[in-house]
Amino acid sequence: MTGTTWLEESGFLAGPVMITNTHSVGVVRDAVIEWLVRKGVQFDWSLPIVAETWDGALNDINGFHVRKENAFAALDSARGGAVAEGNVGGGTGMICNQFKGGIGTASRRLPAATGGAGYTTSTAFTSGKRTPLPRSTARAAVRWPRGTSAVGRA
Repeated sequence: MTGTTWLEESGFLAGPVMITNTHSVGVVRDAVIEWLVRKGVQFDWSLPIVAETWDGALNDINGFHVRKENAFAALDSARGGAVAEGNVGGGTGMICNQFKGGIGTASRRLPAATGGAGYTTSTAFTSGKRTPLPRSTARAAVRWPRGTSAVGRA
Protein backbone atom coordinates (compact mmCIF):
# COMPACT_ATOMS: atom_id res chain seq x y z
CA MET A 1 0.00 0.00 0.00
CA THR A 2 1.45 3.34 -1.00
CA GLY A 3 1.05 6.65 0.82
CA THR A 4 0.48 5.32 4.31
CA THR A 5 3.70 6.70 5.80
CA TRP A 6 2.61 10.30 5.19
CA LEU A 7 -0.86 9.56 6.51
CA GLU A 8 0.57 8.00 9.69
CA GLU A 9 3.06 10.85 10.23
CA SER A 10 0.78 13.80 9.45
CA GLY A 11 -2.75 12.52 9.86
CA PHE A 12 -3.65 14.18 6.54
CA LEU A 13 -5.42 12.45 3.67
CA ALA A 14 -5.30 14.69 0.62
CA GLY A 15 -6.82 12.72 -2.22
CA PRO A 16 -8.66 9.57 -3.21
CA VAL A 17 -7.93 6.11 -1.85
CA MET A 18 -7.65 3.53 -4.62
CA ILE A 19 -7.72 -0.28 -4.67
CA THR A 20 -6.20 -2.38 -7.46
CA ASN A 21 -4.50 -5.70 -8.01
CA THR A 22 -1.01 -6.24 -6.64
CA HIS A 23 0.87 -5.69 -9.90
CA SER A 24 -1.05 -2.51 -10.80
CA VAL A 25 -0.33 -0.42 -7.69
CA GLY A 26 2.39 1.61 -9.45
CA VAL A 27 0.38 2.56 -12.53
CA VAL A 28 -2.64 3.51 -10.40
CA ARG A 29 -0.47 5.60 -8.05
CA ASP A 30 0.95 7.49 -11.03
CA ALA A 31 -2.54 7.90 -12.54
CA VAL A 32 -3.91 9.44 -9.31
CA ILE A 33 -1.14 12.07 -9.33
CA GLU A 34 -1.73 12.84 -13.03
CA TRP A 35 -5.51 13.04 -12.47
CA LEU A 36 -5.06 15.49 -9.58
CA VAL A 37 -2.70 17.65 -11.68
CA ARG A 38 -5.20 17.67 -14.58
CA LYS A 39 -7.92 18.74 -12.10
CA GLY A 40 -5.77 21.74 -11.12
CA VAL A 41 -4.77 20.54 -7.65
CA GLN A 42 -1.58 22.37 -6.63
CA PHE A 43 1.08 20.50 -4.62
CA ASP A 44 4.85 20.15 -4.46
CA TRP A 45 4.67 16.37 -4.01
CA SER A 46 2.03 13.70 -3.63
CA LEU A 47 1.83 10.32 -1.95
CA PRO A 48 -1.57 8.89 -2.92
CA ILE A 49 -2.90 5.88 -1.07
CA VAL A 50 -3.23 2.86 -3.35
CA ALA A 51 -3.98 -0.47 -1.72
CA GLU A 52 -3.50 -3.85 -3.33
CA THR A 53 -5.62 -6.97 -3.50
CA TRP A 54 -4.00 -10.20 -4.63
CA ASP A 55 -6.41 -11.69 -7.11
CA GLY A 56 -4.01 -13.88 -9.05
CA ALA A 57 -6.13 -17.02 -8.79
CA LEU A 58 -9.06 -15.50 -10.72
CA ASN A 59 -7.26 -12.76 -12.65
CA ASP A 60 -4.43 -12.62 -15.16
CA ILE A 61 -2.35 -10.64 -12.67
CA ASN A 62 0.74 -10.75 -14.90
CA GLY A 63 -1.17 -9.42 -17.91
CA PHE A 64 -0.80 -5.77 -16.81
CA HIS A 65 -4.30 -4.97 -18.02
CA VAL A 66 -4.91 -2.00 -15.70
CA ARG A 67 -3.98 1.23 -17.45
CA LYS A 68 -4.05 4.83 -16.26
CA GLU A 69 -7.21 5.35 -18.32
CA ASN A 70 -8.96 2.76 -16.13
CA ALA A 71 -7.95 4.70 -13.02
CA PHE A 72 -9.12 7.98 -14.62
CA ALA A 73 -12.50 6.40 -15.42
CA ALA A 74 -12.84 5.12 -11.84
CA LEU A 75 -11.96 8.53 -10.40
CA ASP A 76 -14.30 10.40 -12.77
CA SER A 77 -17.23 8.10 -11.99
CA ALA A 78 -16.73 7.97 -8.20
CA ARG A 79 -19.77 8.99 -6.16
CA GLY A 80 -21.29 8.58 -2.73
CA GLY A 81 -24.09 6.21 -1.90
CA ALA A 82 -24.58 2.51 -2.32
CA VAL A 83 -21.89 0.52 -4.10
CA ALA A 84 -22.59 -0.91 -7.54
CA GLU A 85 -24.07 -4.38 -7.51
CA GLY A 86 -22.57 -7.39 -9.22
CA ASN A 87 -19.07 -8.35 -10.27
CA VAL A 88 -17.51 -4.90 -9.83
CA GLY A 89 -15.14 -2.98 -7.59
CA GLY A 90 -11.84 -3.49 -5.85
CA GLY A 91 -11.04 -7.06 -4.95
CA THR A 92 -13.42 -8.50 -7.55
CA GLY A 93 -10.99 -11.34 -8.28
CA MET A 94 -10.23 -12.20 -4.66
CA ILE A 95 -11.17 -15.40 -2.89
CA CYS A 96 -12.04 -14.92 0.79
CA ASN A 97 -12.60 -18.05 2.86
CA GLN A 98 -13.68 -19.91 -0.30
CA PHE A 99 -16.15 -17.16 -1.24
CA LYS A 100 -15.65 -14.78 -4.13
CA GLY A 101 -14.66 -11.39 -2.71
CA GLY A 102 -14.95 -7.80 -3.82
CA ILE A 103 -16.34 -4.44 -2.81
CA GLY A 104 -19.41 -4.73 -5.09
CA THR A 105 -21.93 -6.95 -3.33
CA ALA A 106 -19.76 -9.48 -1.54
CA SER A 107 -22.24 -10.07 1.25
CA ARG A 108 -24.21 -13.11 2.33
CA ARG A 109 -27.87 -13.38 3.33
CA LEU A 110 -28.60 -16.24 5.66
CA PRO A 111 -32.19 -17.49 5.61
CA ALA A 112 -34.06 -17.64 8.90
CA ALA A 113 -34.47 -21.42 8.42
CA THR A 114 -30.71 -21.84 8.85
CA GLY A 115 -30.48 -19.59 11.89
CA GLY A 116 -29.78 -16.38 9.97
CA ALA A 117 -32.70 -14.48 11.54
CA GLY A 118 -33.36 -12.93 8.12
CA TYR A 119 -30.76 -10.16 8.07
CA THR A 120 -27.85 -9.37 5.76
CA THR A 121 -24.32 -8.60 6.91
CA SER A 122 -21.53 -7.07 4.90
CA THR A 123 -17.99 -6.59 6.17
CA ALA A 124 -14.87 -5.06 4.62
CA PHE A 125 -11.65 -6.68 5.84
CA THR A 126 -8.20 -7.75 4.76
CA SER A 127 -7.24 -11.37 4.81
CA GLY A 128 -3.88 -12.99 5.11
CA LYS A 129 -0.96 -12.27 7.40
CA ARG A 130 -1.24 -8.52 7.82
CA THR A 131 -1.07 -6.16 10.73
CA PRO A 132 -4.61 -6.02 12.15
CA LEU A 133 -6.46 -2.72 12.28
CA PRO A 134 -6.66 -1.15 15.72
CA ARG A 135 -9.89 -2.29 17.38
CA SER A 136 -11.19 1.29 17.48
CA THR A 137 -11.16 1.52 13.66
CA ALA A 138 -12.80 -1.80 12.82
CA ARG A 139 -16.27 -1.08 11.43
CA ALA A 140 -19.25 -3.25 10.60
CA ALA A 141 -22.57 -2.48 8.92
CA VAL A 142 -25.80 -4.40 9.39
CA ARG A 143 -29.04 -4.02 7.42
CA TRP A 144 -31.91 -4.94 9.68
CA PRO A 145 -35.13 -6.50 8.29
CA ARG A 146 -37.06 -3.22 8.46
CA GLY A 147 -34.65 -1.61 5.99
CA THR A 148 -32.81 0.49 8.55
CA SER A 149 -29.07 0.18 8.93
CA ALA A 150 -26.70 0.64 11.81
CA VAL A 151 -22.99 1.34 11.50
CA GLY A 152 -20.91 0.99 14.63
CA ARG A 153 -17.41 0.63 15.95
CA ALA A 154 -16.30 -2.78 17.15
